[in-house]
Amino acid sequence: MDLTPREIDELLGAWALGAIDASDQARLDAAIAADPDLARRARPLQRAVTSMADGTAAPPPPGLRHRLVDTVASRPRELWDPTDPVRLFANQVQALSELLRDLTAEDWDLLAPPYEWTVHGLVAHLLVIERYTAVQLGLAPSGPAGPRGHLEMGADEIAEELIGTGPETAAAWRTTAQQTVRALAADDAPSLGQPLELHGWPFSVATGLVARSFEVWTHADDIRRATGRPLADPAPEDLRAMSQVSVTSLPLILPLIDGEPGTELRGARVVLTGDGGGTFDLGDPSRRDALLVADVADYCRLAARRIEPAALDATIEGDRRAARRLLAAAQAFAV
Repeated sequence: MDLTPREIDELLGAWALGAIDASDQARLDAAIAADPDLARRARPLQRAVTSMADGTAAPPPPGLRHRLVDTVASRPRELWDPTDPVRLFANQVQALSELLRDLTAEDWDLLAPPYEWTVHGLVAHLLVIERYTAVQLGLAPSGPAGPRGHLEMGADEIAEELIGTGPETAAAWRTTAQQTVRALAADDAPSLGQPLELHGWPFSVATGLVARSFEVWTHADDIRRATGRPLADPAPEDLRAMSQVSVTSLPLILPLIDGEPGTELRGARVVLTGDGGGTFDLGDPSRRDALLVADVADYCRLAARRIEPAALDATIEGDRRAARRLLAAAQAFAV
């Protein structure tokens, strides 16, 4: 008989301690293996017990870790349909717009790490990038000039925006971003498969919009951190769209960042747990070098360089070097 949620809650602590009978052990092992969200709750408990244990403590049940990882990796949860790229970008624009409307006068002058900009300066940077993106998409005749470097672009325009107020800059950004969304939804919009260059990187319009969605969401979280607000995850459909593009592009990115001979990726499986996650086989599944299991929102924050690979709460099986290379490739477009 399956365990009820209440029974799982009552047994989970004892499970981590190895203090339940064999029947309950087997039932809870099966529940954990079948539910990635439950597995996320169970792993920290087991690590905590292990870290507190002395030399006489009993080890975890033999093979539990491997059974858990193998089962989670081979039985992905029901997938969410990914948001289409235009709607994905529109959703992140809307979320940031709502956040900016909620800022106080004092919030605009707070520093917004990891940059040296204030919150006002960060929004001015986004305004510059929105204008640049509109030009690259062919939606505007001209825009910010300057080096290809993402963070170096538009220094004069940013300085000019800082003469005014934060809400004024936010209004200009919102207008520009919403104009782009409307243009991309129009009948004569550029094809999503059309080539697009952003800051020297080759994209399609579709993947470029995903990259821009990553940026808008990430900077919204930067502003939340700076102003003491809780971070916010995108909707599961949006996380699915963002993580799917990121993970499936890793084999294409690896050669660009890793020129060492003999280090080609033969095969890997990436399992992203939580709503919006999924299972991705890269390369040749029959030659799988590594298995990587992580939460989908955590993975997306890693891809945005807001979680470093060493700090990612992940389970890695097999070739750890290959897994680390995948995580490094995931951050290739982060700023």
